[in-house]
Amino acid sequence: MQHTLRFQTCDDGRTLIEEPTIAYGLACGYERSARELGIPTGQRVRMELLDDTGRLLDWRIYIVSATGGQFSNLMPQPAALSP
Repeated sequence: MQHTLRFQTCDDGRTLIEEPTIAYGLACGYERSARELGIPTGQRVRMELLDDTGRLLDWRIYIVSATGGQFSNLMPQPAALSP
């Protein structure tokens, strides 16, 4: 079964990218960068996971970064302690 990842702007709902995926849920790393989406950094984007009939399975909103693959709501990891 093939699913679809869809990225839309939050301000006007315009679809930026739709791409096939075999994912069954959204996880960190699925988000796309500003360059990939063709929009400025800092914009809010709604990322949706749809099944093969177009039914919404999962969604999340994130702030687009220059590099992608980063969610700003994750807690920072403590620095590794050196012996």
